[in-house]
Amino acid sequence: QASKAVTADANGDVLFPDDEKLKIGTGGDLQIYHNGSNSYIDEGSGTGALIFKSNFFSFRNAADSAQTAIFSEGGSVRLFHNGADKFNTLSDGAKVFGDFTLQNSDADANVNPSLILDRQSSSPADSDVIGEVLFRGKNDADEAVEYAQISTEIRDASDGTEDSKLTASVMRGGTLTQMVAFNGGAGQIYFSFALNMQKNNINQVNQINFEGSTDDTNETTLTVVDPTADRT
Repeated sequence: QASKAVTADANGDVLFPDDEKLKIGTGGDLQIYHNGSNSYIDEGSGTGALIFKSNFFSFRNAADSAQTAIFSEGGSVRLFHNGADKFNTLSDGAKVFGDFTLQNSDADANVNPSLILDRQSSSPADSDVIGEVLFRGKNDADEAVEYAQISTEIRDASDGTEDSKLTASVMRGGTLTQMVAFNGGAGQIYFSFALNMQKNNINQVNQINFEGSTDDTNETTLTVVDPTADRT
């Protein structure tokens, strides 16, 4: 005989007093109860998992006026903030609506936070483009345009002698055009157009190489020996 009786009201609702539990399973592994402040679905005493099975899960606020999360079988996971869509999984990745912040509270000298673009290819090869950052916007015809791009390419995938190339491109006259490239294998920086320097100093550089109209092994080299005074 329970000290706190389970009752039924005129509507046929079954009423459990605070701290009285609905126990399911031979050992009462699954428990559903309210402790006067919070409500619990508790599988903590069991040895397995708490499994939810449905083709569609919809989580809403208490007033049933705003969505908080949606889980669709074979489809997307959607997370909301104050009723607004903020995160969606896609068949080829995920989409974030709004700003995305990486935050870390480390107080030591370690590098954190880190943004890692990790391509786990089973057959890496030279010339593989392993990651890119795209800056996309609209033009006045409401078309999506890649206004700028940063990408990285494997130039040498050989163990111990790996080389890579990083390029930065911007939209120029309607075409995404490479402006600068950092070639690790050659140990050189390539500028596709004139290098315009205004009120800038180049320090601790004793050599500048000039490539001609053909990208080959022949260059003109400007070498500056260690001066004994300021020179112009």
